Amino acid sequence: MKDIYMLIGQRLKEAREENNKTLEEVGKRLNKHKSTIQRWENGKTEKISTSAIEVLADFYNVNSAWLSGRNVNKYDKSVKTDKLGNLVVTVPLLGTVKAGYNYLAQENWIGSVDIDKKLADSGDFFALKVKRR
Repeated sequence: MKDIYMLIGQRLKEAREENNKTLEEVGKRLNKHKSTIQRWENGKTEKISTSAIEVLADFYNVNSAWLSGRNVNKYDKSVKTDKLGNLVVTVPLLGTVKAGYNYLAQENWIGSVDIDKKLADSGDFFALKVKRR
């Protein structure tokens, strides 16, 4: 398990340096002291929160799953992790339909939802919101 913490630390440092950010700038973004950021970069990431990873991934413009040590493309933001650490992808939410038979969906992009990446590897997806009649 210690190896994953070191990998996360290396990736945090790599992303920060690629973006020419100082420890102070990163700390300010997260409301943390620069020494905390430095500890994370040195592999002491046991206490780093998922929300901190998300903020840093956005700040560095990298994939949060990559930043958290997963074996995914560094810049592919369509693949990410859920709160349990499972890989997920975002699919478009295209409209609302009524539950039951003989109702058509009107396509109208209204947002997006995350689904397990294992499902997404089997084809193209979209989602519909279902309303009870």
